[in-house]
Formats: sequence, structure tokens, C-alpha cells
Amino acid sequence: MFRNHLLLALRNLAKNRLFTGLNILGLAVGLAAAAFIALYVVGEWQTDRFLPAPERTFRLLRVSGLKDTPYEIGISAPNYAAALQNDFEGQIEETVRFMRGESLVLLNKNQVFEEKKMAWGDARFIPFFDLKMYAGNPKTALEKPGSLVLTRKVAQRYFGSEAKAMGQIVKIDNAIDAQVTGILEDFPANTHFDFELMLSMKTAETTRQYWTDWWNNCLITYARLKPGVSAQKVESRFEWFMDKYFAEDFATMGAPIGLRLQPLRKVYFGKDVRYDLIPHGNQAAMQLFGFAALVLLLVAGANYVNLSTARATERSREIGVQKALGAGVGRIRVQFLSESLLLTLCGVSLALLGVYMAMPAFETLFGSPFRLVLSGCQMALIVPAVVLIFGVLAGFYPATLLASFRPVNALRGQLGKGMGQETVRKGLVVFQFGLSIVLICGTILIHRQLNFLGKKDLGYRRENILLVNTDNPEVYQKRSTFEALLKETPGVAAFTRTGGTPGGFHDALNFKLEGRDEIAKMRVTYVDNDFSETFGIQLLAGRDFSRDFASDSTQAALINQSAALQMGYQPADIVGKVITETMFDSIPKRIVGVVADYHFSSLRDRVEPLVIMQANWAGSYAIRLDPGAQSIDKSIAAVGQIWQQLSPAFPFQYQFLDESLNRLYLSEARQGRIFSLFSALAIFIACVGMFGLATFAAAKRTKEIGIRKVLGASVAGITSLLAKDFLKLVILAMLIATPVAWYLMRQWLEDFAYRVEVQWWMFVLAGVLAIGIAFLTIGLQSVKAALANPVKSLRSE
Repeated sequence: MFRNHLLLALRNLAKNRLFTGLNILGLAVGLAAAAFIALYVVGEWQTDRFLPAPERTFRLLRVSGLKDTPYEIGISAPNYAAALQNDFEGQIEETVRFMRGESLVLLNKNQVFEEKKMAWGDARFIPFFDLKMYAGNPKTALEKPGSLVLTRKVAQRYFGSEAKAMGQIVKIDNAIDAQVTGILEDFPANTHFDFELMLSMKTAETTRQYWTDWWNNCLITYARLKPGVSAQKVESRFEWFMDKYFAEDFATMGAPIGLRLQPLRKVYFGKDVRYDLIPHGNQAAMQLFGFAALVLLLVAGANYVNLSTARATERSREIGVQKALGAGVGRIRVQFLSESLLLTLCGVSLALLGVYMAMPAFETLFGSPFRLVLSGCQMALIVPAVVLIFGVLAGFYPATLLASFRPVNALRGQLGKGMGQETVRKGLVVFQFGLSIVLICGTILIHRQLNFLGKKDLGYRRENILLVNTDNPEVYQKRSTFEALLKETPGVAAFTRTGGTPGGFHDALNFKLEGRDEIAKMRVTYVDNDFSETFGIQLLAGRDFSRDFASDSTQAALINQSAALQMGYQPADIVGKVITETMFDSIPKRIVGVVADYHFSSLRDRVEPLVIMQANWAGSYAIRLDPGAQSIDKSIAAVGQIWQQLSPAFPFQYQFLDESLNRLYLSEARQGRIFSLFSALAIFIACVGMFGLATFAAAKRTKEIGIRKVLGASVAGITSLLAKDFLKLVILAMLIATPVAWYLMRQWLEDFAYRVEVQWWMFVLAGVLAIGIAFLTIGLQSVKAALANPVKSLRSE
């Protein structure tokens, strides 16, 4: 019986090649796109899932506030780990610390590696997270200062093999001699602390100043609670804990800082955690992509149902004959479900081939490698399950509809009344194009918002500004020479040292204004002279920092307009007032000038009050280049030569400010690209179905078209006759999709403090695009039918 159904299904599919090809193509495209999204979403969702005891493992967050708005801070000082384990002896089982950074690894004079995935970890870090080691003892590999653990990939890159790597000495940052004491297995990339080299934390303890300072917040602290101890119980004692170590500081600051435990599984998708050292996933993006995958699956399924029901009239006589020969409803239903399953199998097979071939392109699109998180056995179960579920769901209605025809009407080529198949087909067309229009609207909005972010006046120059990090100790110690040589370099218009470039790190500290008791928390950046000139920031009142005033280096401050208003003054009135930072700097600062508000952080956030002070330790240079003096490339080369002259062991590294700012919105840019692609795919699948429907509609009306042509109807008139019914459905889809798209677009924009408005023309443009594409699809088939010889059309009947 099964063999007969299979042969009948194969024969029918081979007989109707157009129907078969369109269905397989629509299914394959929809399933392949959905599979890519599933790979991405599942890979993201499984981040940190392999780490042990997640229900008892937490990250320590500090909780502060800005303008009475609390916010969480992802980094803490080195002292917290030991103090927590001491003071919560019966509740906290173990603590470990993790610090991320970048380093230069020197194997010898001719081999230098720039490592972006460098980390420092406690001796117990590896067993704490149960990381697997290829060589070395996990309990002692990071025990001594200078101990270094590599992943297998890095060991092979450095020394050719893991065996040769063990015991080797390398130099870190041309300052620290480190010995390879262990080789880690290349653990899955889906972890929030992804690293490739790890130095013992004791190395940092012996080489870094201010290590034991409770305000030296530079690393992540993890805590594992004892079994049966709740996070709430530990958190209830945090106020006592902070008072024990910070009571005097809080009294001086006027505002306490709290602590919170963040569950391990929520670290990667944690939102709004400031000063974080880890990459984060975007849960909202995952939901958007999941929505896009569902849309594509629904459009592909609707496509199958539409094409199948459209062929009902063509197959009505076949069904009538079967019923007249005694075939029951069940048997006919099984036959058509067999065809559906076979079609789905072909579609899934083609989709898997497409996934394999397009994997590199989609990895680039999503910005991360896809991780096949399923084993061979799981795949062997899931693929047949997808074929079965999708085949049955997509084929159930057409099979039920076709099996329900009455034999007499079926033999006459007439469908039973009340089946509602025409209404269903029209409804599915509206459904397909409605979902596609929602995706098109989303694409338009994302690209418009990105264009807005790229062109908005930020209050400072972003073009031709070179950012050079001077963490390099050799250049930092020779910064006076570096600056003197920069002044003599053609093409260098201005430069300044800064501790917080726009779009980068800006701390928050408490300040008191002279004559007032209240304390205001404001963001802070540390700069050198020429800061305003280099970035082209407008001065509203007072003056800029000046070398003519020696006291500016320690006793002067600039503030932005928001800071002046928060303290109750207009810019011109606050110049000359004195503010004092209440915790780390007791030297009063006279406000010498007020600058216009500029967007020193992402456009997702409102401009906050900002204090600008001078500091010798500001470690980055912002260098504004003048393309009129000489080419940008020549200026960069000249700066690079100065660097190499002062520090030949360290490669010259730089980035442009505008490129750095663009990276703030990589997630949105990726969403835009993905939505563009999936909108195109959804429209393509819908058009494949509409093409099939137009083909069957034209075939069904062959005699009518022939008669109209004989009576003098034009090609344009016949084309319009065949197309108008479909276009009405697309217009209806646009009307239904508009409020849905409006709501989703408004939700997406909520993440931005500065954003475009959702405007009516976006929906009109999406609708016009959908209508235009649909008309082209229908028009091609309609024109073909209208150009057919009427003699042949009438003879065929």
C-alpha cells in the first residue's frame, strides 16, 4: 500500500513539473533561511550552558546611581573576592576573578603576536568552570606568578604543537616573562569569557599599581554559593558588607554603592550593565530573528497550501474516478499527504544543501561562526521530524479539501459548494504579503535609523581623527618626545591626550558645588590641553584649558551644558564657581568654561552631565589630521614612523574615530542586513506562490481569454483583468500589515534616546514595493496568456 501511494505521488509530481518546482523552491528557500536563524538563535541560547552549577554561580555587580537612576556596574576591585569568601564563609563556597585585556606576545625578536583575547585568571579559575585541559594540571597551572595557559589553537600557532609549547618562555608586553604551564582544550566559543591565553592573576598582583585599592575596579568577580543557600539570603547582608569596608568613603561621597548577584545564565544576555568587560548577546535581536524565521516558515507553508488548493479543479476528475471506483476519503487523504511529505522531503534536502553551500556567507552576515549544536543522532531524528510535521501541517488542508469532493461534481470538474477554497486562497495571499510587508517596513526603519545615527550632529568632529592607544609603556614614558615630534609632523592639525574618547569609557563620580550641601553624580572624562580644539567642541561660556595657566592642570575643570543646568545655573553664570570631587580628588576645581552638550556616549542614551578635567595619566591620543596639508595616508605613515622610533618592539596600532563610533551600532547594522535579506526572501516565496496562482488562473480562463481576444480585447485589457484581483489582495495585505508594523517599529525604537519618527510614507513605500513586485510577477504570466493565439485557446477547450 505504501509503495502504491509513493509511486502515485511520484507520478503526479512528475506530471505537474511547474507545481512541483514552485513548491519545492518555496519550501527550500523558507526552510533554509529558517535553518540559518535557528542555528544562530540556538547557538546564542546555548552560551554558557556547558558551565557547571549555573544555579549556584553568580557574577558580582556593583549598583550605583546617576541623577537618582540606579545602574549596574559589571566590574569590581580585586579585593572583593577574598573578602566575600571570608565574610560569607558559611554561604559562599568559592570565588574567582577574571580580567580581560589585549597584549603583545613576543616569542623572539622576529616573532610578535598581537593578542586580542588575552585574560588573567585566578589559580582556581580553570577547575571553577571545569574547563578541560589537554596538558598540565588544572589545579596548579595558574598557581604561580608568570604562569601562562594557552588553548591548543594558540599553542600550535606559536610552537607548532602542544607538546613543544609546554615549559616555553614568552615575553608579554615586552615586560613580563611568562612560562607555559598548561594547554586548554579549545572550549566552545559560546561562552561570555571567551579567551585564548590566560596569565596567572598573581602576575597582575605583582606588576600592577593600586592592585589592593578597593576603588581599583578592573575585573569580574564570580561567586559560587554553597548548596541550599539562596542569592537573596546573601544579598540581604551586602549592605553590612559594604559598610564594613566603605563606611568612611560613603560618608565622604554622600551616596552609597550596593551589590547584587547576577545569575551566571543571565550574564551573556544582561542588558544595561555599564563598564563591562565581556561581549553580550542581544536577546531582542534573537526575538526579531525568531520572528523573521517564523514569518518565512508561515509564508512557505501558505505557499504550499495555496498552490495545492489552486490545483483542486485540475485534479477534480482524478478524485471523482477514484471515488467512483470505491476509494474512501481516508485513502485519498493519505495519497495527497504522501505527495505533501515527498515534496517536503525534497524541499528539506534542497534546504540542507543550500545551508551547507551558503554557510560562509551567512556567517559573515550574522557576524559570528555558526555552531552545529546537534549531534549526528539528533540530526537523524530532527530532519525526519521536520519533514513529517511540516509535510502534514502544510498538506492537511489541501488533502482534506480534495478528499471531500463529491464524485458526481468531481467528474464534471465542479467543486463542491461551501468548501471556501477561494476564500482560503485569498486569505493566504493576504497573509503572505502582509507578513512580507511587515518585514519590508522593519527593513526601511532600521536603515533609516542607521542613516540617522551616521549623520546626526554629535557636537564634535568625527572625521579624520586618529585614535592611538598608549598603553605601551615605552611610548607612555616618552610621551613628551612623542608630542614634540607630532607638532612638527605635516598633516597633524591638533592632538590631545584623553582618558575617554567620544563613544568610549566615561566614569561617574560625585561632585559638590561650593556653597551647597547636595552632592551630584556626573560623568567624567580626563583630557589634556587642546581637547576642545582637537574635537571641535563648541565653547558656550568661559575659556578652554590653556598652557598659559599652570594651575589648569590640577585646579580647573570644564563642564557641559547639562551639568550647568543640573546644578541650577545657565552656562555664563556658573563660570568661576568651584566644584570638588568628593572621593578621590580633594583639590577644588574652578569651572573655567562650559562646552555645548556633545554625545560622548551612544545615541541610545541621553546626554548626561559631564565634568572634563586634566590628568597626566590619560593614556590615549586623539590626533586630528588635515587632509589639505598632505594625504591622510602620508600623515598616518609619519605618525607611525614616530611610534617606531620611540618603541620599535611594539607595532603601531590605530583606528579612526568614525569607524570606532560605527562599531557602537554593529548590532543594528547586522539587523538591517538580515532583515533586508529575509524581506527579499519572504517576497520571493510569496511571488513564487503568486506566479503559480496566476498560471493556474490563466489556464482556468483560457477559453474566456480566447473569446475576449476574438471580440477585440487588448493585451493590456486582458492583463489588467487577470491581475486586478491579485493586486486587490496585496492592497488589503498592506492595510492589515500597517498597524502591526507600526507597533513593532515603535517597540524597536524604544532602545534609542535619539531616533527617527515612524512616518506614514514608510508604510506606503513598503506597500508600493510589494504591489510593484506582485504586479511584475502576475504581469509576466498575464501578458503571456493575453498574447496566446485565441484559435489555439479555443481549440484546446
